[in-house]
Amino acid sequence: MKKRRPFLIWLIFILFLILGWLGVVRIWQAVAEWNWLAGYGLRVSPLYLAASGAAWAAAGLLPAIGIWFRRRWSLWGGRVAAVFAAGLYWVDRLAFAVSLSDRANLLFAAGLTAVLMFYVFGVFSLPLTRQYFGME
Repeated sequence: MKKRRPFLIWLIFILFLILGWLGVVRIWQAVAEWNWLAGYGLRVSPLYLAASGAAWAAAGLLPAIGIWFRRRWSLWGGRVAAVFAAGLYWVDRLAFAVSLSDRANLLFAAGLTAVLMFYVFGVFSLPLTRQYFGME
């Protein structure tokens, strides 16, 4: 009989699924609004937006698939994906922010990033999680 997914695993699965979905939406919006974005005068091209959306989609959907199918690599892959996604977020935020209002809630965003990283690394380090994935 298969073990039921613990609640913490469900939450982390949903977090990665949301990250992946946001990446897919970013790709779709970059492609759908390509001409408007190119003419608007952004500091980045629509190609960057689509490519970074693809990176976000991969960083979210690959670990989500691994978690869903109980693959051991998803523990390592989820950690790498979380660091990668956080890095992409902060590159976007710090390198391409145009106005001072873009940095208005910088402290909150940093705190939320830290909490989410702590959650991902914490859940993936729990004996319950390792047991669920068949590592103990």
